[in-house]
Amino acid sequence: MQDSSLPYSAIIESPIGSLGLKILNDKLIKIDFLANTKNQLIEPATPLEKEVIKQLNHYFNDSTFKFDLPIELQGSEFQLRVWQAMQEIAPSKTLSYGSLAQRLNTSARAIGNACRRNPIPIIIPCHRIVAVNSMGGFNGAREGHPLAIKTWLLQHEAAICSKVS
Repeated sequence: MQDSSLPYSAIIESPIGSLGLKILNDKLIKIDFLANTKNQLIEPATPLEKEVIKQLNHYFNDSTFKFDLPIELQGSEFQLRVWQAMQEIAPSKTLSYGSLAQRLNTSARAIGNACRRNPIPIIIPCHRIVAVNSMGGFNGAREGHPLAIKTWLLQHEAAICSKVS
């Protein structure tokens, strides 16, 4: 079953709005930012759903919290490499699309495309990837609510774009 047809296992409120969680075969496979505030919350039912929410809440209270969750990523070999590299960026640090591209011997645009397709934002911290002279995009958008989420996450981690390497 593709994750787009899979119903949400839980929908929770967070400091950045409603989050929809999808879990399949005892692994987290997707976190969606739900812009529609009319989404009905779905309480976690399984131990894993409760653990995901517990760890997200730990992160929202302490940005240095390290996630330890069973996840399953579906993507190309390249996307998996990018998502792995993003997990190595420490909280409160940022990296430019170009710098990550140089590390992975690819283009900044390819890095941006992999970020856009990141199925598990926050846990796979694509918000830590920024443009050299701006915040860059987030969740496939260059303006609006997604950028407000990225701004919140970066401020929560006390990351400042001037720290871009």
